[in-house]
Amino acid sequence: RGANEVIAADMAIRNLASHAGFEDETRLIMRMESEINHYLNPFFEWTAIEEDVELRIAQSDEDYSLSIECQKAGKPLKSVPAKYKNHEKITEFKAALKTMREQFSHTKRMCEEFMENGTELSFDELQILLGNRIAGSILSKLVYMQGDKTFLVSPPNLTPQPPLQRGEGENAVKLRIAHPYDLYKSGAWGYWQKYIFDHQIKQPFRQVFRELYLITDEERNEVYSMRFAGNQIKPNQTIGCLKGHRWVASHEDGLQKVYYAENIVATIYAEADWFSPGDIEPPTLEYVMFFDRKTHEALELQEIPPIIFSEVMRDVDLAVSVAHAGDVDPETSHSTIEMRRIIAEYNAQLFELKNVSFDARHALIEGKRASYTIHLGSGTIFEVGGSHIAVLPVHSQHKGRLFLPFIDDDPKTAEIVSKMILFANDMKIKDPYILRQIGRGGD
Repeated sequence: RGANEVIAADMAIRNLASHAGFEDETRLIMRMESEINHYLNPFFEWTAIEEDVELRIAQSDEDYSLSIECQKAGKPLKSVPAKYKNHEKITEFKAALKTMREQFSHTKRMCEEFMENGTELSFDELQILLGNRIAGSILSKLVYMQGDKTFLVSPPNLTPQPPLQRGEGENAVKLRIAHPYDLYKSGAWGYWQKYIFDHQIKQPFRQVFRELYLITDEERNEVYSMRFAGNQIKPNQTIGCLKGHRWVASHEDGLQKVYYAENIVATIYAEADWFSPGDIEPPTLEYVMFFDRKTHEALELQEIPPIIFSEVMRDVDLAVSVAHAGDVDPETSHSTIEMRRIIAEYNAQLFELKNVSFDARHALIEGKRASYTIHLGSGTIFEVGGSHIAVLPVHSQHKGRLFLPFIDDDPKTAEIVSKMILFANDMKIKDPYILRQIGRGGD
């Protein structure tokens, strides 16, 4: 019943947007958000509930969290005094705070979908959103593209590009939120990673530092990708972590993600009953395939838009990390990652790897061909300023382990240490499969 009501509500919004003359429902939603903003703005100003007691809603620049602040005679209080708990103004502020948090949540989700879908925004639409205090806090921290140019739109002192001219008619400015593939293709990805880091800009979701997965030469003429084959996953946890990424589970087809505009359906294939609560052997991932939504014919991977391919692979990687069913969870706990970091540090000293350093969750490698990061939880490898590097270990939990007798029998630790040693000496790599994935591999 709940699912049917959601579908009915979505259809109603689309119909309403169509009759109101909007291009799509997101434009209608943006306009309504701006109307809500007029009602919410006064709550950001100090409002008296007694002569010397005042309230306001504040948003943190660090984590974007919203909270009610209270002061008495100009001095801040840790919380609202208990005697005002049932005050009429307190009730209004709590209702406004709930509305703002919901607005922030779905605006952030909408902006991330804009980035994934390549949705274009006009200058006027962007100005309206930036005028909304909640939406503006999200949009002002993102990198945009117009043609092959990349830039921030606000605030002015963080904008390296000249201000945009609005333009009229066919020359009107059309912007879109840049995806990492856009930045990678334009050659500006490394610049923006450094710029965001140097200026300590905290983005509301992963954009500039988002993982990028590109099709390898071996996959290009195939109709399926097996880069995550062999990973055992827990069905219920997989459904739970992918549900928020627009994946749908069905009895007939398992997990699917549909791109209606491009008429593409992505499917994760595994021998599994996605709805069985039974205590059975967890399913093993086989491959990821893409189909034409109308003809149901399998599509070659080279036919898939790079951004769609990257986002689907990113979702599968998330499922492998979060819902892993092996004896050792590759993401697991903070203590396990800390343990792996210490083990990797001592191994780097043992093998005299001078070009390896570490942060809280990554091994950072300055190779001769490129720079790399290895996640100490999942073992995923990325080229800095480049894409995901698909190096496939033996994933089975019961055979083919690389044994490190002085550490433990955690296969993921062995895998991470092996990858660290391999890429720290990347000039010795002779495997053409790996070399073709490294941006400067042909040097």
